[in-house]
Amino acid sequence: MSTVPGTYDLLTDLPYSAFQHVPLRDPDDPALPNTLYPETAVVGWGQRQVLPTTRITTNAWHTLSINDNHSIYINNAQVAADFVRAIRPSYDLNITGTTLRDGEVSLFARVQRAGSGQESRSEPQTVLIKTTLPGGIDRVLGDTWLSGLNMRIENLPEGSVIDPDVAAAGMWCLIDKYENARKNDTIDISVGGVFVTHTLSPAEAAGPGPFRVYVPSDIFARISQSGPVEVSFQVTDVVKNVSGGLGAKYIYSRPVTLESELDTRLLPYPLFNVNGIESALVDLDTQSNAIFTVVVTGLPRAAIAPAPPNRVVVRLTITRPDGSINIVTLPPVNDRNVRTETITVDPNVIRQLAGSTFRVAFETQTAAGSPLVRSGSYQVRVVGTPVVAPLVRPLINGTPNNGTLDLNKFAGNGLLSMEKWPSSAAGQRVWITASSEGVADLVVLNGAVPITANEALNGLANIPVLRTWLQQVKSGRITLTGGITLNGSTDPAMAVAFLPTSYQIRQELGIIESIAVGSQPHYMVITRDGQTAYLTNFGSHTVSVIDIPRRKVTRTISGFNQPFRILLSPDETKLYVGDLAQYSGPAERAVCVVDINSASIIQRFSGFNYIWGLAINPSATRLYVSDSVGSTVTVLDAITGARLSSTPVKNPYGIEYNPLRTLLYVAAPGEVDVFNPADSAGVLSRITGLGWDTTGSNIAFIPNDRPFQRAYVTGTRGITIFNSQTNAIQGVLGGFYNSYGVAMNTRVPECYVTSADNTFTVINTETQTVVRTYMGFFNPAGVAVTPDGFVALVANQANGTLSFVAL
Repeated sequence: MSTVPGTYDLLTDLPYSAFQHVPLRDPDDPALPNTLYPETAVVGWGQRQVLPTTRITTNAWHTLSINDNHSIYINNAQVAADFVRAIRPSYDLNITGTTLRDGEVSLFARVQRAGSGQESRSEPQTVLIKTTLPGGIDRVLGDTWLSGLNMRIENLPEGSVIDPDVAAAGMWCLIDKYENARKNDTIDISVGGVFVTHTLSPAEAAGPGPFRVYVPSDIFARISQSGPVEVSFQVTDVVKNVSGGLGAKYIYSRPVTLESELDTRLLPYPLFNVNGIESALVDLDTQSNAIFTVVVTGLPRAAIAPAPPNRVVVRLTITRPDGSINIVTLPPVNDRNVRTETITVDPNVIRQLAGSTFRVAFETQTAAGSPLVRSGSYQVRVVGTPVVAPLVRPLINGTPNNGTLDLNKFAGNGLLSMEKWPSSAAGQRVWITASSEGVADLVVLNGAVPITANEALNGLANIPVLRTWLQQVKSGRITLTGGITLNGSTDPAMAVAFLPTSYQIRQELGIIESIAVGSQPHYMVITRDGQTAYLTNFGSHTVSVIDIPRRKVTRTISGFNQPFRILLSPDETKLYVGDLAQYSGPAERAVCVVDINSASIIQRFSGFNYIWGLAINPSATRLYVSDSVGSTVTVLDAITGARLSSTPVKNPYGIEYNPLRTLLYVAAPGEVDVFNPADSAGVLSRITGLGWDTTGSNIAFIPNDRPFQRAYVTGTRGITIFNSQTNAIQGVLGGFYNSYGVAMNTRVPECYVTSADNTFTVINTETQTVVRTYMGFFNPAGVAVTPDGFVALVANQANGTLSFVAL
């Protein structure tokens, strides 16, 4: 990677393809290649990433705000751009895929912030774009193979016999050079469903061909020991383009058929029939509803039929497109002693096998299941479009997909249900897993017990989803995934996936979790996207950076002495931290300005005694500071720190804008002073007669003045409520003990108050009554509410923790 010019801030995350890119180098150490032959590019994009539209995602950046401009540059030219219209975790930009040329390109993301104009870029990264296909486009219609791939076997023409001598020596496959051959192409040769892989070297790709690939002798022990063996190949390039292209039905070369005579003791191989006709190919696009049967011939005939009769067991050995192998054993049928039997194959087994091959073989057994004799095998390819999963999804408590699962509305475990799905039948098996970021997966159903006849008829019901697991969810979202084996297989790899379900989890009201932070935490601010909080730690002289969804401290900012109040700039690029102790030498207690990107203090505005309250105007040009010991409210130039005015106010504490941001309100002992933030004329008016001593008080306004124009002021023994339009006292709420922090909820009409008696109180702002009180806090101080209104953060200064409270 090259280095971003110093004039730009550096974006933390690189942009990425919305469809998972192909890592060509180790993401943790780009000097280490992920390919056999090193590539220059760090990541690769193939047809899946590029066509028809290239969607590039940029994660949300620090100080994200509405109207920020974000763009993508390729080879230093802007190829897509847009403005932020809503706060989200990430942003996509679309590029018409056909406008991108194949080859290595340099890509970076650029962000220009609406408020400050500050520009940031990601580190440029080299991307390999390749949309051409190995083997090119199939130019011959009607064949059941890809015309651009051709192979022959050295000294073994079509129909040759694989005997023990051939197997011992191995064999060489000669592959003609195909269109768009390139280094790091992976050639997968199927020898009767067993794969041999070869990676194309730069010299081979540059040469004329053919490419010689050796099939070692050990492969022959794994193929059919008697019967036809097809040998063909496919190619996957370095960016995961597969020969034939996206959605292609035929991706392999024309097969070369050899005859295996490795074990002459085996019974003749069975035939596979589609609608009564022998076929080594199943096309799901036209034959998904066909009748599939296996015809077994050449069974031994006894002079006297065994009683009870012997039985015939058919097995399908399936090789999937990813190379994984699993075996499906069909239910046994009785051997009627007539030399032949026909066994029906459940079509649901075949419908899941698009792009796979399988070998059909059988063995005879005694009635007790002891094996007698085995057969050779017959290979079948499956092409076409896989049959879609049943269009059903699991639901918890009947809550619709993308709904909110509210733990306050039910007791005990959640109850999962799922409607009856097409072709449901007793004996089928179901797997369901619940997952959420930061929590170990919960296995709801593991396929151990087959469904009953009643469940097949009516669907699943009353499956417990453990409440203890739901209570651990940190991200707020869970996803239910899983599938059904329609043939009753115990192998989850055979399961057909059902539709996933996603829920937002609303935790039980009260403390969800408390995490360790610094010593004596006091106040915090939350970013507009609700992802990050910044918390002052008075006793440990730091500010903690909190990842709210994960409930985790991700960074600690140092350089303070006793940080107390904290404020976030409107563009969210800076923090203003009121430091109460002397920093060093003669320096006075100051407002510390922190650059969020670098997590460092870049300025100090000194000259205060005890900074209790901070506020900033929307344009980030004026900073308002209440100094409770100095008994002043000071206006600073927020850029330079120069003092613009200072107004005497006896022991001012919390300072807050009204919802219209036209007036500033400052709480002081027994009163609230009103300022015009647009000038330096001092106190405009004063609200007196507060019902309680408001020493150390804070103020919170009902959001958007709805349903009432009210503000709540904390006090030593209660809460005072005043009308913010008339400044008249509206009411008082008693029963508090040194109420301290106060915050409002934008989602529901509630106000939250922390008090020194270790309580968190909920007030309904429509009725002006206390509706709930929670215990379990430790001398709680500041409180802040996430923008979605579902979680409050409470600083416990007595034990150095931060509590997350479900609202």
